[in-house]
Amino acid sequence: MQNICLLFAGRRGVDDPVTRTSVLRIPEVSRKLKEAQALLDEVLMPQSQVDLNSYLQSVDADFNSNPSLKSLVAAVIQIGLFDRYVKYRSHPQFLVGRTNGCSSMRVCAGLQSFEDFVQKSDFCKENSTIAHLAPQNTRLSGVKLEDYGAMMWDPEGFYYALNFKQQEAGKIIAELSEKHLLTQCIHVGPCYDFRLAEFDKSGLYGIASMSSIDLDPILNSFWKAAI
Repeated sequence: MQNICLLFAGRRGVDDPVTRTSVLRIPEVSRKLKEAQALLDEVLMPQSQVDLNSYLQSVDADFNSNPSLKSLVAAVIQIGLFDRYVKYRSHPQFLVGRTNGCSSMRVCAGLQSFEDFVQKSDFCKENSTIAHLAPQNTRLSGVKLEDYGAMMWDPEGFYYALNFKQQEAGKIIAELSEKHLLTQCIHVGPCYDFRLAEFDKSGLYGIASMSSIDLDPILNSFWKAAI
């Protein structure tokens, strides 16, 4: 069995405007965005009338002005990409992703429902009726640092958490490579160039890296044309 790791990009996975617009055309991603939209509407209406598709197509200045929504949307996209990946392949042996805030890894590992993930997100907390009525100093603000962790697939059919002292993605991948002889790291972004730069700095040259989109013959062909 090949030791393959799926690495979720976190909020930086949607930094490129062309890429985040193109990802709307992926069926599994579009489906997850629609599910998230319905859940947001249920919780936030009429206080907030956010439209996720419009938000994804907004200019960088507007897109980056709402860190909690950016984190939520990035994670929803990554969950959609994961759904497509496991639709055609077996579950990867390892997952590496955020353990705090909007954690796509926790949802993909089956540790949190998608509904709970959306409705308990920082964005919902900031924009719900309770948040609007709460004193200003109790509301969430700013950009939350991303802590990373890893999970391992059990043959019984579930993921369980691994303990790491490190909370940086590159260092966790390096440790997994040393202990479990990783052969491949598949990036779930869709953007992941920044990860390759981190890998170079960490000296992770022996692990084959590619995106989940590159692995998909159908997505790969349209993706190259789109971007």
